[in-house]
This record gives sequence, C-alpha cells and structure tokens, in this order.
Amino acid sequence: MAQPETRLAALVLHNADLALSVRSRSAEQSVQHVFSHTVKLEGTPVTNQRNSGRCWLFAQCNVIRTQIMAQYDLDKFELSQSYLHFYDKLEKANTFLLNTIELHESALDDRVYGFLKGEPVNDGGQYDMVVNLLLRYGIVPKQTFPESFSSSASSRLNWLVTVKLREHALELRALLHSTKARLASLPQEQRDKAALAAALQRKEAQMKEIYKILLIALGEPLGPDDEFTWEYHDKAGKFHRRRFTPLSFLKSVKTFEPLAACSLVNDPRRGYNKLMSVDRLQNVWGARPVSYVNTTSQTLKDCVVKSIKAGYAVFFGCDVGKFSHSASGLMSTELFDYEAAFGTKLGLSKAERLDMGESMMTHAMVITGVSLDDAGKVQRYRVENSWGEDIGDRGYMVMSDAWFDQYTYQVVVRREFMPANLWDIFAAGVNKDTDVLPPYDPFATLA
Repeated sequence: MAQPETRLAALVLHNADLALSVRSRSAEQSVQHVFSHTVKLEGTPVTNQRNSGRCWLFAQCNVIRTQIMAQYDLDKFELSQSYLHFYDKLEKANTFLLNTIELHESALDDRVYGFLKGEPVNDGGQYDMVVNLLLRYGIVPKQTFPESFSSSASSRLNWLVTVKLREHALELRALLHSTKARLASLPQEQRDKAALAAALQRKEAQMKEIYKILLIALGEPLGPDDEFTWEYHDKAGKFHRRRFTPLSFLKSVKTFEPLAACSLVNDPRRGYNKLMSVDRLQNVWGARPVSYVNTTSQTLKDCVVKSIKAGYAVFFGCDVGKFSHSASGLMSTELFDYEAAFGTKLGLSKAERLDMGESMMTHAMVITGVSLDDAGKVQRYRVENSWGEDIGDRGYMVMSDAWFDQYTYQVVVRREFMPANLWDIFAAGVNKDTDVLPPYDPFATLA
C-alpha cells in the first residue's frame, strides 16, 4: 500500500460498508423527486410486502387498485395480496407434484428436476402467473382477506410446505416405479396408464394435506364464486354497500383487462422481435405460459412513456439490488463510485451480467411517472415500491434513465401502447420459432 490514496481507502473502508462509503454525493444531488408526467391517480396507502417475496402480486394489485379507486371514487383502497398468495401457493404445489409425475424417470439430480425441487413454492412470480390467478380466482378487497403472520413473513411456511412436497414427490416416484414393476407383464401403454392413474389419485390426497397447511397458516379464503359484501365510503363520504364474488369483482373493473397486455423484455443475449417462453415455469398447471416478447431497451422506454401519458401505471421487473439505495429511494448507475476507491472498473455488459449470473430480475414494482427533457427524452422515472412509507419519498423511488437501460428487464404494456408487430408476436403464441428457455435461465427468475 505505497500509494497514499490506497492507504486512505483501506483506512476508511476496512471498517465500513463498502457501498455506503463510496456513495456519490453528486449523484444524489442530481436527481429530484419531481416529474413532468405522472398518472392522475396513484395508489393510497403505500403498500408493504414486509418479509415476503410477493412483490409481483403487490405490483399488479397496485396497478389494478388505482383503476378501482377511480371507478368507485375512493381516496384510498388496497386489494388483498394475501388472497392471491394463498392460491398461488396451492397452485404451485399442485404443479410441482404434476411435474414430478411427468419427470419421474429423471434422476433426482437431473438439472431441470433438481432446479424444480429446489424451491417448489417460493413467493416469487411473473406477470403471466398473476394473470392465471386473476382469471381463476378473481380479486377481493384487503379487508375481506387480510394479512396473516405467515403471509407477511413467509419463510417458515415456505419451508414447511417444501418439506412436505419433497416427501410427497418421493412417494409419487416410488408409487410410479412400483406400479410399473408390479404390472410388468402388461403392455407398456397399459402399464404406464395404470401407474399414472395411481399417481394422480395419490396426488389428490397429498394436495388435501397441503391445502390444510395453507388454511391453518393463512386462513380460509373465499372461493372464486363465493359472495362477499364490500362496504366503503366514497370521497364525498357517502356510504356504499356492494355484493360481489371474487370473479365478478374483477370483471367489474371496467378499465382493466388481464388479457389485453403482455410482457416486453430486453434480453440482449438473444434476437429481438421474438417470443421467449420458459420451460415448466408456471403456477397454474395448463394455464397461460410465461411468455415475453424480446425487444430493445428503447422500445420498452417508449412504451412506458406512452402508457404514463395515457394515465396507465406500468408493472416492471428489474434487478433492484444493483446500484440502488432504498433509504434515499435512488436507483442510479452513478450512485456508487467503486472506481475512485478501488482503482478498478466494473466492466460487464448487460448481456455478460446475465450470462455470468451477476444480474437477473429480482423485484417487481410500478412506474407511475416520467420526467422528460425539452427534447422529449426520458431523464428519470417515478417508481411505486411495496416496501412501506419509510423508503425514498414516502414509499416512492427515482430510477435514472441509464439505470433503466442496465437493470430493467421487463415492462408489462397494454396492447395499444406497443408497436403492433410486437403484439402480433405475442398473440401468435408459443410455436416452433419461440425461444424456449430452461427453468434455470436468468429470465426464469421470479420477481
């Protein structure tokens, strides 16, 4: 350590958090929580997913609730994320067991099955998985199915369900192999059919056990066709009482159509203007697959601006832990100056970070505003998070345009705000030209 600057850096940094110690004052001063264009109505109150990985459910519920607030003239409203969380856990458990049946001839350490059994019911998810839940189960106000301890702090419940699912998976594999062995004298088609029937019957009994665990930990939710009463006061103080089922409540939201939007992503490793899908990434078995249309980062930004100008907030997926500071609510590639302290640059490109596992989608949030310069170029974005009011500007963060390019991977855009050719690619569905990614690809991560 002959150089004075190296000695100084060592004296300071050996006893302090590296990132906070190199946080750039100029980067913080250059960004304001002020925006030239915002949606007319933002969700109130600010939501908090607490110690859970339900950001994707919170993000989509936050998109929907503003449309409910506008339609019913509310000054505050929150949907039950816990309601969707319950059914997501149930559906993921069922899908894992069905995958186990389909892949029972694979070795336990097979890369695909090994990945699936790693986290069969984790909290994360993707936009298409929200759509599947919405179409099957609908939505309810938060007071109809409020939070429980295990919805807000989900790790222990996830562990318990995972242990039981792994136990059930071994039982199903053993049953399939033993049934085939016992019926070895039969033709293979008959043997396989009998083994499958036995496994499916046993799977139904196993799912009852999983349902019981979820019911005890999270509470018993309404069924999608069960009626509930919603009572509220509008902004003028007038009392209202309405009756819905979860499915009819979803259908009552006049400006929201789950099937009228899709995910646009920026994966620079692959060809643009192509559909991407992920093998076996699903919560509801046999439902809409997780699909993305790959395009440029600039196209993503153009679609966001069109959406915001039209008054629609945007669900997006990003790598929130990179060059961000939650307390100040800032996401900026200039935020931490590691080069000044260590004398070395971080030189990986976006594609290289994906290839090396250095970056992936880790969090979903909502863009509610943009700031454009005089030439119409985006300078920064207003971001609604789900980490409570104590971060950033009362729960809202600022994302720089350069940060969007490097660490934003996905935006969910309504059909009318994207180029027609991209919607056509999505609408054509998964086919022979689709890039089908393995479940361990970075774009298979659950935000």
